[in-house]
Amino acid sequence: MKKLLVCLMMAFVATSMASESQTKAIVATSAQAKKIIGNWTFDTDVFLAKMAEAGQQVPPQMLEQLKAQLASAKIVITDQQIKINAPGQNQTINYKVIKEEANKLILEVTGPKGEKDENAMIIKDDNSIVIQEKGQDVMVLKRATK
Repeated sequence: MKKLLVCLMMAFVATSMASESQTKAIVATSAQAKKIIGNWTFDTDVFLAKMAEAGQQVPPQMLEQLKAQLASAKIVITDQQIKINAPGQNQTINYKVIKEEANKLILEVTGPKGEKDENAMIIKDDNSIVIQEKGQDVMVLKRATK
């Protein structure tokens, strides 16, 4: 099972992506879950730092290209899916909220072959979300302003 971080990173650095999952997800309807619905972008600095922590080094000659791809990426979170759209790369991850805490949603994410994993989204405020895997912060999303 590819972890959510790997799936998101692969949307930018891999040459081929898995097809969209057709798995149905439960609609997230609580007030807390509704806060994640909308248009998001990557926090580029955090994204690159997390890639480095994961041992994925970006060659210096490709760094500006990756930053441009990250800047142009659009992440749309609906009540059932996380859609990542970048130049030449599209991926859809189905999810359902399985537990809620004060500012934290525990998600069951379903991969393209039906594999499941749990991740958390910490709602920092109305404009930023921290994605966690196994209790570790792996990525920050910022609400898109455009």
